[in-house]
Amino acid sequence: MRTLADNRDEALELTRLALTEPHFAPEALDRMRASVMASLRRDLADPNYVARRQFYATAFPDHPYGGESRGSLESLPAITPDDLRTFVKEQFGRDRLVVAATGDISPEDLGKALDTVFGGLPAKTEAKPIPDVTMAGLGQTILLPRPTAQTVMLMGQPGVKRDDPDWYAATVMNYVLGGGGFGSRLMEEVREKRGLSYGVYSYLIPMDHTALVMAGGSTVNAKAGQALDIIRQEWAHMAKDGLTDQEMADAKTYLTGSFPLQLGSTQAIARILLQVKRDKLGIDYLNQRDRYINAVSQEDIKRVARRLLDPAKLLTVLVGKPEGVTPTRTIEGGS
Repeated sequence: MRTLADNRDEALELTRLALTEPHFAPEALDRMRASVMASLRRDLADPNYVARRQFYATAFPDHPYGGESRGSLESLPAITPDDLRTFVKEQFGRDRLVVAATGDISPEDLGKALDTVFGGLPAKTEAKPIPDVTMAGLGQTILLPRPTAQTVMLMGQPGVKRDDPDWYAATVMNYVLGGGGFGSRLMEEVREKRGLSYGVYSYLIPMDHTALVMAGGSTVNAKAGQALDIIRQEWAHMAKDGLTDQEMADAKTYLTGSFPLQLGSTQAIARILLQVKRDKLGIDYLNQRDRYINAVSQEDIKRVARRLLDPAKLLTVLVGKPEGVTPTRTIEGGS
């Protein structure tokens, strides 16, 4: 919820009603169902979306992470108001609630507001626990042929969760590998030196029940094999040799110096406070974060790179008409 201070009481009451007394009127359900189905149809024509959906379906075939959170064109028409009421009963409760708040409100008034908004929720929910999951599909290269001028590439393998002791070393390593924009190795080798892509990148995805380290980008079909080879070479190079001292220093300077820019609005502050609470980072996280990053050593980087980066284990999904690639599986007309 975001509101002006003058409208706070009314906004809180409306939020309380939405959470504790939802109507789920059939006409409202139909309107939102149509909106979601329209967005899904639009996304199914987007090669980036198709690649992402296939990657997660392959990596987590029997787990909620492998599905589409919005449902499917086949499942959405079957949802009823009673389904939504059951979902609220199972999922909305104070035992699973995490709240962050920023702005013109005192701690005392916030406490009263929390009681107002959330006090009517049940103390405990009936949510079924979601199990941890190990990524499947390692080493596969999956092709979804599409009549497009470019090939979308998405690659990944197991990463580190947010509470892993190696998180900060992985963050520094990833910044140099592909998370640092034009200063990263992947951009330098794939775009700057060879002009194979407008953009190529890597990133960490820590989730509650698994974690990934990913890379992605796009290239003209004729150069897809070459671009993939270079990404895999840089993957292996990092695992073998780690960082130079200059790369390490530059990464730490950016990661510490840019962080305050993320605190430029009440919304941004609330998001970070929520992350601190959800990920159990500790009440002193904002004071300690720079120290954690600066403490990363070259030995930490080498250990983490060897642990995480193995080009032979990358699950690779390609959407387009790539040349110079031999897929292990081709999926015609699907996603």
